[in-house]
Amino acid sequence: MHILGVKLFKKEMLPIVLRRLIRSPAYFLFRLYVRLRCWHLDKMASLLSNSNVLIPPALMRFRVSENVSSDVYLEVGKRSLEHIESVLVECGKSLSDAETILDFGCGCGRTLVWLKAAAYNARLFGTDVDQDAIAWGSINLPGVTLCVNGAIPPLPFDTESIDLVYSVSVFTHLDNDLQSLWLKELHRITKTGGTVILTLHGESTWSDLPTKDQVELAYRGFLFKKSSKLKGLLPDWYHTAYHSETFVRHQVSTLFTVVKYKQRGFGYQDIVVLVRQA
Repeated sequence: MHILGVKLFKKEMLPIVLRRLIRSPAYFLFRLYVRLRCWHLDKMASLLSNSNVLIPPALMRFRVSENVSSDVYLEVGKRSLEHIESVLVECGKSLSDAETILDFGCGCGRTLVWLKAAAYNARLFGTDVDQDAIAWGSINLPGVTLCVNGAIPPLPFDTESIDLVYSVSVFTHLDNDLQSLWLKELHRITKTGGTVILTLHGESTWSDLPTKDQVELAYRGFLFKKSSKLKGLLPDWYHTAYHSETFVRHQVSTLFTVVKYKQRGFGYQDIVVLVRQA
């Protein structure tokens, strides 16, 4: 059990009934701590006259990665673009092939910050459900067209209008029904022969799950887990999804061709490169 980042004891040491009694106040304290910590960081940045427009407010950073560090925010965005560029090269492609690029689930633009310099000839777009993040990015990321999307499709793009779509840590958080809807929508907006890149919680991430969850994953190939820990900090429908490679290949088979599936190709996450079928 963790309170304010301090590990007090292993939850397995307590009876299940007691665990359930402790969980609710512990999660409340965690959420309160996050908000206070973010407020303090923003206050200190203001007092220090931190004018670096690449760094969004702390709570916004937390919603992106559950981490408030500004250094981590920038570093992860930079590494994300490096992973995308690397896997494109492995597939015989490059960013320069794309005239239009969409960051689906862009948050406040931690990858787009770096993409602006790497794909300066392309028209760049970003969408996200986080209205505050899009509002911040619209001010601080000139040259990128940002818009808010709903929890379900559609997106405000014409059919077959985007050359390259990448989606970092989005399909790691959606249930199966939402994933099916968004795969169809990404297929709609991507040009025939265009590329879609997704990151996923693959089999290398299963080891930390309870045995019963691992058994279900081995049988079904997909698992969606809800948690009350981040209630109020993230949308209720935005939790944690796990995939097997076999499940993913079957899931996308009617819409896309899998060009590459790379385990742990995106840090601890798997990365899959898809090409839109006609």
